[in-house]
Order: sequence, then C-alpha cells, then structure tokens
Amino acid sequence: MIMAKKKVAEVNFSMQLLNIELLEFSLTRPTKPMEENHQINFQVGMEQKFDVNSLTAFVATVITIVDNIEDANVLAKITTSCNFKIENMNDFTDSESGKVILPDPAITTLNAVAISTTRGILFSELRGTHLHGAVLPVMDPSKFQKIN
Repeated sequence: MIMAKKKVAEVNFSMQLLNIELLEFSLTRPTKPMEENHQINFQVGMEQKFDVNSLTAFVATVITIVDNIEDANVLAKITTSCNFKIENMNDFTDSESGKVILPDPAITTLNAVAISTTRGILFSELRGTHLHGAVLPVMDPSKFQKIN
C-alpha cells in the first residue's frame, strides 16, 4: 500500500493508493503487416469521480492507440481505474452541494499517478504483440484540457 502526503498549493492534501483495476483491454489485429516505423497516435482521456462517504477518489484513464488520426483505425484500447483514499476529502467538499472540488495541483497529482500506472499496464498487455514497441510517452497532466 502506497501512502503519500503532499503539500499542494499551500493546501494539505493526503492521498493513499487503494487499488488498481483493469476495466477494459482490447487489441485489434492490423489489416496488413505494420512497417517498422509505422506512425501511431495515443489518445488519452481521464475522469475523476469522488465518493465522499468512503473518502475515495476514482481516476479512470482511457488510452486509445490509433494508427492514423484521420481515419482513427483503433489498434488497441485500455481503461483502468486507480482508486485513492483521500483522508481529508471533507476539506475539499462544498457543504451546500456536496461536490468535491480539489485544487488543480491535487488533480494533477492523481492524474500523474493514474497515467503512469496505466502506462505500465499497457506496456505489459502489449508485450509480444504487433504493438510491442508502442510505449505511451511521458506527458504533463497539468497541461490537459479540462472538460466539465
């Protein structure tokens, strides 16, 4: 069990990784053999959900590998959930709406752990396949576009 205490943007944010779930994995056989320098693209999506009663944050990560962004031929797709306990979640919960509003640096920390974990699972799942060399590059989750 991993525990971390982070002081994020002058706010005490305490998280613990509870578990990791592989929710979905699919691999599509290519219609023709892939060339050695075949260009692929990674599409990354993330969603955070919170359960105030159990002090749990669920961070779902979806990574889709496509061979051409124009025709979006999906070669592989993985969905994981990294689940965290946030001891002081009530400090970030709006008393009127009950909605959890974590500061951006805290969300970035959760997303960074979830992406890194998913990268490792994806690498393991692709081992020995035609996508063995497809490694999700390191990315900065603070640069992700937010969609409400």
